[in-house]
Amino acid sequence: MQHLYIIGGTNSGEAINGTCSVARFGPEGFETVAGMNEARHNAFGAAMNGKIYVAGGLQRKERGCKVLCTCEVYSPSTDEWQVIASLNVPRHSASMLCFKGGLYIVGGLRDNKRSRELSVEMFYVEENEWKKKSNIPVTCEHVGEDGKKPLYKACFANLHRSVLSKLNTLESKISRDAVRAQMRVLLQGFNS
Repeated sequence: MQHLYIIGGTNSGEAINGTCSVARFGPEGFETVAGMNEARHNAFGAAMNGKIYVAGGLQRKERGCKVLCTCEVYSPSTDEWQVIASLNVPRHSASMLCFKGGLYIVGGLRDNKRSRELSVEMFYVEENEWKKKSNIPVTCEHVGEDGKKPLYKACFANLHRSVLSKLNTLESKISRDAVRAQMRVLLQGFNS
């Protein structure tokens, strides 16, 4: 059975602080699994070869937030996180995606002032190294009506735990098979 994972973030009601917590959601509901080695908020991740990779993000410090370049990989079969090579550029709010067997980091922000990061990095598993592949081609620095520059992302989705919890409440109203069917539809949307 496939699962959705909720990784890091900020505990409800807190200022941006980052958390190490990880929860797995499946037809039986939520369960807590091993936490990350480092607390993260606005991190990014993707699954590749049966493992989950998470990188970057923010951590609250005495004066403001620290942007992270550290990375970790989770093995669901052993329920363990391992630290892997760090990114070349610290960033948060970026996108990580698996494409043709490779793991890529695209865009994001490099500081608390919302300075865009336009580099694309690729992870080389055998070498345990991130290498810069290219830059997002931007010829003009357009600023929107809100005074912000656009943030570039790829294949990104945010789901809040409350949305997934609503699937659990369906179980009391309809059969377990129907809930599993709902989960399959939801998971197929993420796999396509």
